[in-house]
Amino acid sequence: MKRKSLWISISVTLVILLFITANTLVIQSVIAGEKKLDTVTVKGKTYQELSTFEGILIPELEESYYYQSSRGNISNVLVKEGDDVSIGTSLFEYDDGEVVNVSDLKAQLNKAETAVSVLDDQLSDLAVQSSRIETNEDLEDDQKLQLQLDVEEQIRNTEYKKRLAELDVKELERQIAEVDTEKVELSVDSTLDGTVEQVNRTPEDGESVVTVLSNKLTVQGSVNELDYPTLAVDQEVVIRSGAYPGQPATGRLTILEDRPYEVDEETGLSMYHFNVILSEESEMKAGTHVVIDVPLHQNNNAPSVPTESIIEKDDKSYVVVYEEDELHLRKVEQGRIENGKVEILSGLQLKEKVLTKPREAFTELLSEKEELEKGQEDQDEKPEVDTESKG
Repeated sequence: MKRKSLWISISVTLVILLFITANTLVIQSVIAGEKKLDTVTVKGKTYQELSTFEGILIPELEESYYYQSSRGNISNVLVKEGDDVSIGTSLFEYDDGEVVNVSDLKAQLNKAETAVSVLDDQLSDLAVQSSRIETNEDLEDDQKLQLQLDVEEQIRNTEYKKRLAELDVKELERQIAEVDTEKVELSVDSTLDGTVEQVNRTPEDGESVVTVLSNKLTVQGSVNELDYPTLAVDQEVVIRSGAYPGQPATGRLTILEDRPYEVDEETGLSMYHFNVILSEESEMKAGTHVVIDVPLHQNNNAPSVPTESIIEKDDKSYVVVYEEDELHLRKVEQGRIENGKVEILSGLQLKEKVLTKPREAFTELLSEKEELEKGQEDQDEKPEVDTESKG
């Protein structure tokens, strides 16, 4: 029984080897006979899914400058709608009000400072006088006491006058500083580079006099509550407009508001605003409606082959790899298909070569060859069973 089993095993192995050899010879003869094998090198390609949102280009900043009646009446509005302004450009001015003579104030300040100095000298003299009275031996004690009381009274009066003079100095200094500040603040200046959007020449207290829009643009988009989780600050996006075909712009999401601005009447979903800042200069103008493409699930430099290189059999995908003048059937995992190219998730490496259009004969021969080789490996690994009885 043992010898019979052995001969059967050897016979099966020989048959398999002969089939594999013949199969290989057939494949290689096909390769040799067709010197022009149509192959393609596996190259990297970026695959991504896009979420698309609608938006509009708006000025990045809008600044309004308001009338404050406490600062007086507006004497002159210096700009008109459509004017270009820069940081520091005067927009409007307030009246001067009562004209204050700064020279008079400075003269009064000088007089007050002189008075303080004179009173300091008087206090010094009184201190010397008090010391002399104390050390004068010709005076009786009662006389000394009376004289000291008189001197102390003069000192108190002089110190009081000095404090008043010092207060005058401080007040005059304040008035002079206030006049200088008011001169500067009579003019209201622009705080950004941009264009005058609106001018109100007869404002009420607290109303805007001039509104300026910045030259820099940003995109304001809208997203509903279901798509909100797909967005994040600092995401890179692409901005497209039908008004500017073939001129897409790149940008970065900078603001994603966490409070809805409205609830859509049709869907009942909350809507949120988000802002995208442009990464480069664009010809698109404020008010342009745009489409915002946000890439999701991006796979950079993924192995990619033509769709016709893929062999599909029994719900599995294969390619025929051409390596060192030999062909190998290899199982692969497909991903996304884009413009006739298939994303390969596993099974292939960059720079490998595959048949562009593998012939069905190649596929069948390679498949049978690999199955037989696997069967041979299983046969070799199978342990011999001793069927002879022991007695």
